[in-house]
Amino acid sequence: MKNYGVAKKEKEKEIEEMRKLGESAGIEDLMAVYGEYQRLMQIATQYLKEAGPRFTFSTTDSTS
Repeated sequence: MKNYGVAKKEKEKEIEEMRKLGESAGIEDLMAVYGEYQRLMQIATQYLKEAGPRFTFSTTDSTS
């Protein structure tokens, strides 16, 4: 069981190092921006579902 404690501490140290690296690279900011983007996309999708189709687009010419 002694090795388990050492492995756990090494893993915790590795996680802490990765967290610090992520902070220095701006990962937290990027995640926040992505979260906001996802929220806005959900709002837009819901709006479009509720609004329904308002027009029909055709690529054929029916004037002739």
